[in-house]
This record gives sequence, structure tokens and C-alpha cells, in this order.
Amino acid sequence: MISKDKVVSMEYALKNEKGEILEQSDGQVLEYLHGYQNVVKGLETALEGLIIGSKKSIEVPAEEGYGPVDEDLLMAVPKENFKGNLPPVGEMVAFNTPEGEFPVTVISVDDEHINVDANHPMAGKTLYFDIEIKDIRDATDEEKAHGHVHQAGGCGHDH
Repeated sequence: MISKDKVVSMEYALKNEKGEILEQSDGQVLEYLHGYQNVVKGLETALEGLIIGSKKSIEVPAEEGYGPVDEDLLMAVPKENFKGNLPPVGEMVAFNTPEGEFPVTVISVDDEHINVDANHPMAGKTLYFDIEIKDIRDATDEEKAHGHVHQAGGCGHDH
């Protein structure tokens, strides 16, 4: 049964409000460590208590998904910052900041600015998941200590 400290393997499809598939596991399994915020809060809450073989459709409101749209993350960037390489509307571009690369989505272009949205692309949206639980196992002590699932051979990075 899915509970804290369990590694959950599942197949999923993420859909929008029209039922169009936005993302899916395509026969592969997604593994995550339950109880460690490795998936959005609303999905993790809805999966609690399910067993291997469970299939479920889950609606996750924006507040329990990627949150509401933060108006402070909607910005107008002067066109000259793009040095003539103007990205098309809808494209994701990376801004270099002192903290590293920061992805934004181009939402419109006017005479002087490129208007961008630095919110997560799913912010403000209700998420619709169809899931099937394929496997559940106890997490290892190392996975619990690191807060995520490890594949054979470890997690591939230093802690």
C-alpha cells in the first residue's frame, strides 16, 4: 500500500481540461519516493493508500499542483537584451542569472519588449492525471536519507 517511505512505480497520462494529453509515461514507469514531495502535492495525496494494480483518474487543482500564477513573474524584457535573436511566442528560453539558468516562456512581443512568463508552464492550471500503479516497494535507508529514488548503482550524483 502506498504510504511514506515507499517507492512507487506508476504509468501516467497528464491531460488538460479538454482531455488532451500533455505528457505521458508511454509504457515506461515513473518511480518516485512517496512522502518526499517528489511529485506535486495533490497527486501524492490522492495516491496515498493505493495498491499495486490500482487505476485512478485524479484532478489536482492549481493550488495543490504548481500553484497559482504569480503576477510578479510576468516580465517585460527590453528587445535589445536579445541581441537581435528574437524568440517566437510560446518558446521557452533560458535567462542567465547569478543563480544559474532560469527558464521563461515568451508570451508576447511588442515594439520595445519581449514579454515573458517565469512561472512553471503548469502554474494556474488544474492537472488531470490517469494513473496505474505498477509496483510498490520499501525505500532503502539511503533513498530515505537522500529523499529520492536511486537506480541500480546509486543516484548518480554527490550528496
